[in-house]
Amino acid sequence: MKTFFKILGITIGSIAGLVIVAAAVAVWCIFTPERVTPIVKNIADKYITCEWDMGEVELTFFSTFPEFGLKINGLCLINPMSGAQSDPVLVAPGVVAKLNVMEYLQHNNLVVRELSLPDLTANIYIDPTGACNANVFYSTPDTIQEDTTAFSLPFDSIVVNGCTIEAVRLTLVDKKDSIDAALNQTQLKLRMDNWEDIHLKA
Repeated sequence: MKTFFKILGITIGSIAGLVIVAAAVAVWCIFTPERVTPIVKNIADKYITCEWDMGEVELTFFSTFPEFGLKINGLCLINPMSGAQSDPVLVAPGVVAKLNVMEYLQHNNLVVRELSLPDLTANIYIDPTGACNANVFYSTPDTIQEDTTAFSLPFDSIVVNGCTIEAVRLTLVDKKDSIDAALNQTQLKLRMDNWEDIHLKA
């Protein structure tokens, strides 16, 4: 009897594995980088308020098993400000996000199980009036002009269970509070429980 259940378990496991591989191949065939990249760029164009550039975007499965992921091969945000140390605010050679697809489909919530940004470079600048070059995203629906054509985020809440940033260089120039700082080869870990509750560990 034990042998029977063992064989049954192996068989069911094999079938499940076959279904997973078949689904992954189907997703890859349907959602190739050539098809996914324009979709993501179109969405990014509605989220990002500054000049930006993005490389090829691809869906991942095997490297992010057992979850689906999204990989961006190169992201650059450019927001020139007078007095800033650099026009590019952020340069990330690669961005990988593991997504909980079912949470979005069933509850309209964006849950990122893990976000990874290796080899990041960021240059944050705050001018004497408090304006910041890093304010380049629509953060909440409240920040959007209230009219019938206003852009609104397509999910009710956002949760980032884990984010790892391995930065080559981070700089901060704050003219308002007289701060000038730089960090090299720094690792940051973040967790975001909602739109405004962010926990940071350096």
